[in-house]
Amino acid sequence: MDFGNGIILNLVPLWTWSLLFMRCLGMIEIIPALGTSQIPATFRLLFVFCLSLFITLSGVQVELPLNLAQALILLILEFLLGVALGLIPAIIINGVGVAGQVISGAIGLGQANMMDHSLGEQTAVLSKLQVMLATVIFLLLNGHHIVIQACAGMLGNLEIGTFVPNYQTLSLLLYNLKESFEFAVILAAPLLVTALITNFVLGLITKFVPQMNIFIISLPLGILVGLYILAFSTSNFKILLANIFNAMNYSILRLFMT
Repeated sequence: MDFGNGIILNLVPLWTWSLLFMRCLGMIEIIPALGTSQIPATFRLLFVFCLSLFITLSGVQVELPLNLAQALILLILEFLLGVALGLIPAIIINGVGVAGQVISGAIGLGQANMMDHSLGEQTAVLSKLQVMLATVIFLLLNGHHIVIQACAGMLGNLEIGTFVPNYQTLSLLLYNLKESFEFAVILAAPLLVTALITNFVLGLITKFVPQMNIFIISLPLGILVGLYILAFSTSNFKILLANIFNAMNYSILRLFMT
């Protein structure tokens, strides 16, 4: 942009930074651990500002839009891309939370709730515990690094300002949702079978020994057996979760190829 008197203002870096800022902003609002309300909004905005600035200073350039309408559309599309990048790991961890809710209800801890500040509502203690464990595994496997690298354009060949959501994008997100649901079923299955067997045995005891007050021992016994099976299956939980987080890289690459 020429202001006369030999003064020329180059708006390309500012426009590139704006697109990257919107992409990183959408990502930071959704991604597990970094996007929770426990981290102050000021820190998250500063992180997004610095990240988009460093990427811009690396030499990335995007052509200026033709008009204001095109600029607004591109900004919205980049924001949606960031949301999709953060949504892929968030779907996995939310699936773990659903499994925790089902397990809590099956073993008799459905009323043991606590406040989940990331969701702004009450959630089961076991669900919160498993979500925290899944988040730690996500960070230890550097899953957040993969998402940040995707925001920086280091994965795939999708250039900044060229993302257009389509049927394949929706199909990919639905596929990850299906995989998350199946993973939740796998996590909850041992506890559900255990609870079924425990209730069946207690029913037989009630039938053959009617003098026994089964209601006094059913709740603590169900919780004790359920927690034992949950602790016993923790190692498999970590292995399964590590495998699904490692596959997340492929999902992000597919997103950048849509």
